[in-house]
Amino acid sequence: MLSLLRIYYEERRPNTVASEVKLYCKESGDGNGFALPSADEVLGSRIVVTTLSMASCLVRLGMHGRFSHIFLDEAGQALECEAIIPLSLAVGSTCVVLSGDHRQMSPTVYSRAARQGKLHLSLLERLFLHYKKFDLLRYNAVMLYHNYRSFLFSIATI
Repeated sequence: MLSLLRIYYEERRPNTVASEVKLYCKESGDGNGFALPSADEVLGSRIVVTTLSMASCLVRLGMHGRFSHIFLDEAGQALECEAIIPLSLAVGSTCVVLSGDHRQMSPTVYSRAARQGKLHLSLLERLFLHYKKFDLLRYNAVMLYHNYRSFLFSIATI
Protein backbone atom coordinates (compact mmCIF):
# COMPACT_ATOMS: atom_id res chain seq x y z
CA MET A 1 0.00 0.00 0.00
CA LEU A 2 1.37 3.40 -0.98
CA SER A 3 1.23 5.78 1.91
CA LEU A 4 0.92 8.80 -0.38
CA LEU A 5 -0.32 9.37 -3.92
CA ARG A 6 0.22 12.72 -5.67
CA ILE A 7 -1.95 13.29 -8.73
CA TYR A 8 -0.78 15.75 -11.38
CA TYR A 9 -2.26 16.95 -14.65
CA GLU A 10 -1.24 14.50 -17.38
CA GLU A 11 0.45 17.17 -19.53
CA ARG A 12 2.60 18.57 -16.74
CA ARG A 13 6.29 18.20 -17.52
CA PRO A 14 7.99 15.89 -15.02
CA ASN A 15 11.08 18.14 -14.92
CA THR A 16 8.95 20.78 -13.15
CA VAL A 17 8.31 18.44 -10.19
CA ALA A 18 10.83 17.83 -7.40
CA SER A 19 12.40 14.37 -7.47
CA GLU A 20 11.21 13.73 -3.89
CA VAL A 21 7.60 14.32 -4.99
CA LYS A 22 7.90 12.20 -8.14
CA LEU A 23 8.35 9.15 -5.89
CA TYR A 24 4.63 9.43 -5.09
CA CYS A 25 3.38 10.16 -8.62
CA LYS A 26 2.30 7.89 -11.42
CA GLU A 27 4.37 8.88 -14.42
CA SER A 28 3.33 8.08 -17.98
CA GLY A 29 4.98 5.17 -19.73
CA ASP A 30 7.02 7.43 -22.02
CA GLY A 31 8.22 9.62 -19.13
CA ASN A 32 6.93 12.80 -20.79
CA GLY A 33 4.07 13.42 -18.37
CA PHE A 34 1.97 11.88 -15.68
CA ALA A 35 -0.74 9.22 -15.76
CA LEU A 36 -4.00 9.26 -13.88
CA PRO A 37 -4.31 6.58 -11.21
CA SER A 38 -6.79 3.75 -11.26
CA ALA A 39 -9.47 3.39 -8.60
CA ASP A 40 -7.46 0.58 -7.01
CA GLU A 41 -4.36 2.78 -6.81
CA VAL A 42 -6.36 5.53 -5.12
CA LEU A 43 -7.98 3.11 -2.68
CA GLY A 44 -4.57 1.60 -1.96
CA SER A 45 -3.20 4.94 -0.76
CA ARG A 46 -3.64 6.39 2.71
CA ILE A 47 -3.25 10.00 1.56
CA VAL A 48 -4.13 11.45 -1.83
CA VAL A 49 -2.86 14.93 -2.76
CA THR A 50 -4.14 16.83 -5.76
CA THR A 51 -5.27 20.23 -6.93
CA LEU A 52 -8.89 21.27 -6.75
CA SER A 53 -9.47 20.85 -10.47
CA MET A 54 -7.60 17.53 -10.69
CA ALA A 55 -9.91 16.18 -7.99
CA SER A 56 -12.34 15.74 -10.88
CA CYS A 57 -10.45 12.57 -11.81
CA LEU A 58 -11.40 11.19 -8.37
CA VAL A 59 -15.02 12.05 -9.11
CA ARG A 60 -14.79 10.21 -12.46
CA LEU A 61 -13.30 7.19 -10.66
CA GLY A 62 -16.35 7.02 -8.40
CA MET A 63 -14.54 7.88 -5.16
CA HIS A 64 -17.65 9.47 -3.58
CA GLY A 65 -17.67 8.63 0.13
CA ARG A 66 -14.25 6.95 0.06
CA PHE A 67 -12.33 9.64 1.99
CA SER A 68 -12.46 10.11 5.75
CA HIS A 69 -11.00 13.62 5.52
CA ILE A 70 -10.86 16.30 2.83
CA PHE A 71 -8.49 19.23 3.38
CA LEU A 72 -8.69 22.35 1.21
CA ASP A 73 -5.57 24.43 1.72
CA GLU A 74 -5.64 28.12 0.79
CA ALA A 75 -9.43 27.91 0.53
CA GLY A 76 -9.61 31.70 0.73
CA GLN A 77 -7.99 31.94 -2.71
CA ALA A 78 -10.05 29.24 -4.43
CA LEU A 79 -13.09 29.95 -6.55
CA GLU A 80 -16.22 28.45 -5.05
CA CYS A 81 -16.88 26.36 -8.16
CA GLU A 82 -13.34 24.88 -7.88
CA ALA A 83 -13.73 24.09 -4.18
CA ILE A 84 -16.94 22.18 -4.82
CA ILE A 85 -15.14 19.57 -6.96
CA PRO A 86 -13.36 17.77 -4.09
CA LEU A 87 -16.22 18.53 -1.69
CA SER A 88 -18.54 16.54 -3.96
CA LEU A 89 -16.62 13.46 -2.75
CA ALA A 90 -17.72 14.03 0.86
CA VAL A 91 -20.50 12.26 2.71
CA GLY A 92 -22.00 13.04 6.12
CA SER A 93 -19.18 11.31 8.00
CA THR A 94 -16.38 13.03 6.06
CA CYS A 95 -14.35 15.54 8.06
CA VAL A 96 -13.95 18.62 5.86
CA VAL A 97 -11.28 21.21 6.67
CA LEU A 98 -11.09 24.54 4.87
CA SER A 99 -7.90 26.38 5.76
CA GLY A 100 -6.90 29.81 4.64
CA ASP A 101 -7.55 33.46 5.26
CA HIS A 102 -10.63 34.99 3.67
CA ARG A 103 -9.09 38.44 4.23
CA GLN A 104 -6.04 37.79 2.09
CA MET A 105 -5.89 37.51 -1.69
CA SER A 106 -9.25 36.45 -3.07
CA PRO A 107 -9.80 34.48 -6.28
CA THR A 108 -9.20 36.35 -9.52
CA VAL A 109 -12.40 36.94 -11.48
CA TYR A 110 -12.23 39.22 -14.51
CA SER A 111 -15.87 39.08 -15.62
CA ARG A 112 -17.84 42.11 -14.48
CA ALA A 113 -21.07 40.09 -14.63
CA ALA A 114 -19.57 37.34 -12.48
CA ARG A 115 -18.39 39.89 -9.91
CA GLN A 116 -21.86 41.45 -9.82
CA GLY A 117 -23.23 37.97 -9.12
CA LYS A 118 -20.76 37.66 -6.21
CA LEU A 119 -18.91 34.81 -7.95
CA HIS A 120 -15.60 36.40 -6.98
CA LEU A 121 -16.09 35.25 -3.38
CA SER A 122 -14.32 32.12 -2.25
CA LEU A 123 -16.33 29.40 -0.54
CA LEU A 124 -14.39 30.17 2.65
CA GLU A 125 -15.41 33.83 2.53
CA ARG A 126 -19.03 32.99 1.72
CA LEU A 127 -19.17 30.57 4.68
CA PHE A 128 -17.52 33.11 6.96
CA LEU A 129 -20.04 35.78 5.99
CA HIS A 130 -22.92 33.34 6.47
CA TYR A 131 -21.84 32.00 9.87
CA LYS A 132 -20.69 35.40 11.12
CA LYS A 133 -24.37 36.06 11.76
CA PHE A 134 -24.42 33.14 14.21
CA ASP A 135 -22.35 32.01 17.15
CA LEU A 136 -19.18 30.60 15.50
CA LEU A 137 -18.44 28.26 18.42
CA ARG A 138 -21.82 26.62 17.98
CA TYR A 139 -20.69 25.48 14.51
CA ASN A 140 -17.24 24.22 15.60
CA ALA A 141 -15.51 26.99 13.69
CA VAL A 142 -12.01 27.89 14.79
CA MET A 143 -10.69 31.37 14.15
CA LEU A 144 -6.95 31.94 14.56
CA TYR A 145 -5.94 35.34 15.88
CA HIS A 146 -2.19 34.72 15.82
CA ASN A 147 -0.40 33.25 12.84
CA TYR A 148 2.32 30.78 13.76
CA ARG A 149 2.54 29.37 10.20
CA SER A 150 5.41 26.92 10.67
CA PHE A 151 4.72 26.16 14.32
CA LEU A 152 1.00 25.54 14.46
CA PHE A 153 -1.32 23.38 12.42
CA SER A 154 -4.93 23.99 13.25
CA ILE A 155 -7.84 21.83 12.17
CA ALA A 156 -11.39 23.12 12.11
CA THR A 157 -14.40 21.04 11.20
CA ILE A 158 -17.21 22.98 9.64
